[in-house]
Amino acid sequence: MNIKLENKILLAIKDAIKDTKYDNKVMVVGGYVRDLIMGIPSNDIDLLIDGDINAGIDFAIWFCKKMNLHEPLVYGLYGTAMFNFMGEKIECVAPRAEKYKDDSRNPIVTGCSIEEECLRRDFTINSMFINISTGELYDFSGEGLNDIKNHVIRATSDPNIIFAQDALRIMRCVRFCSRYGWNIESSTYNGIKNNVERIKIITQERITDEINKILLTKKPSIGLKILKDTNLLELVLPEVFKLIGLKQNKFHFADAWGHTLMVVDNSAPIIENRLAALFHDIGKIKTQTIDDKGNVHFYKHEFVGSKLAENILKRMKYSNDIISKVCFTISNHMRTKPYGDDANAVSDKAIRKLQCDLGDNLDLVLDVINADNNAHSKEHCMPNQVKNIYKRIDSLKNPSFSGKIILPVNGDDIITIKNIKPSPIIKEILDVLKDKFLENPDITKEECIEIIKNY
Repeated sequence: MNIKLENKILLAIKDAIKDTKYDNKVMVVGGYVRDLIMGIPSNDIDLLIDGDINAGIDFAIWFCKKMNLHEPLVYGLYGTAMFNFMGEKIECVAPRAEKYKDDSRNPIVTGCSIEEECLRRDFTINSMFINISTGELYDFSGEGLNDIKNHVIRATSDPNIIFAQDALRIMRCVRFCSRYGWNIESSTYNGIKNNVERIKIITQERITDEINKILLTKKPSIGLKILKDTNLLELVLPEVFKLIGLKQNKFHFADAWGHTLMVVDNSAPIIENRLAALFHDIGKIKTQTIDDKGNVHFYKHEFVGSKLAENILKRMKYSNDIISKVCFTISNHMRTKPYGDDANAVSDKAIRKLQCDLGDNLDLVLDVINADNNAHSKEHCMPNQVKNIYKRIDSLKNPSFSGKIILPVNGDDIITIKNIKPSPIIKEILDVLKDKFLENPDITKEECIEIIKNY
């Protein structure tokens, strides 16, 4: 089967290798081929150079010289090289066999044929090659095209070998299922369950990267459910695992796990939003109480959850900026519960205070609140609340108020007016003035001075 290549980068490479020793030796492989067959635009180009173990490195050096590019980055231990071309990173590798030690995912690399290279790859949908010179498609597993057509994720060879060699492939399998909404072939699924404990040898950074990719799919609950069903969830997100079966109160239709899945799906596909949604109720595992009438309560779970999330996110190696935003969102996700669906009974002052308190995180917090509001039992959903809060914010737009409190006086003015030394009373007076500002952002300097004099 021949595939017509129209990608400008591949066409440029095709022209460059024509009538050279690399003509008919350069294959585009993996994800690009999968996406091309599926009709998904992509510039994620990996090249396989048919030859000995150094063929990928040799080609990268040759190509960069021919095209007057910067020298490639060379990873001699793995026989790979990378260079920048036409604004994209191009990785080159030779056909290679990999042998793994029991306690490591760092392989011993040797050369092999392109057919063996195909069959050592993770899944059939990622194991097809296209010869750049001829457009010929290689599908040595015999299943790649069919599995794309039938929406199936299947290991290229024995799943127990595939996953035992590199347990990160288990997370990749879950990610592809979440991304496409496809099914896992039965022996591949069993291979995951048989080798799930191998995930413990994978570094946290790599696991976190795959979790991010799952969370950023259109419907993350697909991947999260697979993590649960394959016994991976307890290993990679143990605190989230504890939400399974956690009984909730009358406001909910599902346990804490089912509710969380819906909130994650409802939130915007931004990593801070999805993480805040995933952990927004994590504090419930520590705060559940049941009163004499059998009513379930989770008092202050948002604040307990914020601290728990901080520890979890640090363990997962997230940046301080992401941790700060996510924890702030969790601690504020109950903030507007008393506002009601229409938010009409809330004072202008309260709306302004909400803006000030949430600051640059306003959109993030309101997105998670909206996702949460729409994941309750039917009679307790507030689907219009956040929309109406934004309407209130728009209606209160004022040249004197940009979402921040900017007083016409400061602490030095208070010291001068009251003829006092710096002391805690300065803050007390400033707090009074801020409160008055939230009531009336057009408050004048003269009005502030009068308040200061009379305090």
